[in-house]
Amino acid sequence: MDRNKEINEWLNNSSEQRLLEEIREINRMHGHTFVVLDDDPTGTQTMHDVPVVTTWSIEPLTDLFNEKCPVFYILTNSRSLSPKEAGNLVKKITRNLEVASDNTNRNYKLILRSDSTLRGHHPEEMDAVLDVWTEEPDLKIVHPAFIEGERYTFRRVHYAKEGNRYIPCGETQFARDPSFGYNSSNLYDWIIEKTNGQVSSEQITSFTVDALREESLDELTHRIREIDKGNYLISDALAYSDIDTFCLALLKSQRSFIARTGASFVASICGIEPRELLDYSELKYQSENGGLIIAGSFVEKTTRQINSLIAKTDIVGKVLDVRKLLQLPDTKDYLQQLADSLQTHLINKEDVLVYTSREIVTAGEIADNLDIGKKISTFISDLVGTLSVTPSYLIAKGGITSSDIATKSLAVKRARIMGQILPGIPVWELGKESKYPGMPYIIFPGNVGDDKALLTAYKRIKGIK
Repeated sequence: MDRNKEINEWLNNSSEQRLLEEIREINRMHGHTFVVLDDDPTGTQTMHDVPVVTTWSIEPLTDLFNEKCPVFYILTNSRSLSPKEAGNLVKKITRNLEVASDNTNRNYKLILRSDSTLRGHHPEEMDAVLDVWTEEPDLKIVHPAFIEGERYTFRRVHYAKEGNRYIPCGETQFARDPSFGYNSSNLYDWIIEKTNGQVSSEQITSFTVDALREESLDELTHRIREIDKGNYLISDALAYSDIDTFCLALLKSQRSFIARTGASFVASICGIEPRELLDYSELKYQSENGGLIIAGSFVEKTTRQINSLIAKTDIVGKVLDVRKLLQLPDTKDYLQQLADSLQTHLINKEDVLVYTSREIVTAGEIADNLDIGKKISTFISDLVGTLSVTPSYLIAKGGITSSDIATKSLAVKRARIMGQILPGIPVWELGKESKYPGMPYIIFPGNVGDDKALLTAYKRIKGIK
């Protein structure tokens, strides 16, 4: 059968019944907290009314455990780091979590939330956690599906929907990422590839969509209990009902685990009820100035979204010339010139879009590619940080961009995940310590939404029908 037709048939036959109350009940019974280490801030894209922190010292972690939060996020932004740096950071955070957990007698389960197109530091981050934990968990979960972003796993193969087609992720532009490239779309092969063959197929168990929909919960739970300690477990996912079934069986098995997942798994295993998209009244902020959109993402989808926004609105476009930026021995004058122009437009109540030039500038080595990204992101965060006026709204496009703006430009220590402005596009309410207290900060992933998504978000926050 044609792959696209077969996936569509399974999607159309997906159940709308959720198991969230049963999941919440078993979580309440065990009294644990889910801690999500998010390698960029876009991972909060399925949550609402949940805290996110950008610091990981023992005191704030202890406070969150004392509050008995069912779930909280720690923004690591580790995708912007080298593998060694990411591993060291995750080790430090895990050690502090262990101390905070002991201090409060609050158990926790750890989820490494990462990109739904398989980019990021694996197995380095998972290995870093296991180096700190005194006991190896029973299972290693890999579950990258992201339903809102149309990223599905079917017959062990992970797909990204593009138009009307389901493309194996290893054949997409995401697999050609200069820093996190890979070849495999089958999750068995991807795990083996990423671990350089240290894991064999015999050490991986999978649940197909057939099993999730046809076997009983008791049967699935029993199968999980029978998996050898330390092995990987993956699962198909074409709908939230599939993920709920998997998560409930996992929790009922009472097996310990560490998980590397997309955003949908987090919402499901925490039992988070979906809510309506945020409306105009919830997104308003007290400022008479124009609004600001910063786009640092280079992916093709972002380019198409930028073009649509510019074509359909009178927004002021400002191009950040990346090649010029990288060649300048000193960027202070360029920064000030751009900042002065930006402030003038904002004071004149004009909305401004600052976006990186669309030419991708790469280096030969992975570390050099990450270094280029850091230079660009640092310049962008410095640009926002120098502003002396308050925009009426702020949208950051791209994971690293939005993280650096949050932590460096806006000095966010703790925020509340309000919900989503569009499916898969989270909004944070900034904490009182930040540069713009109470501002709804819109974190727009580079690879989410159709070609008009940025335009749609702009209209929504402006109250335009």
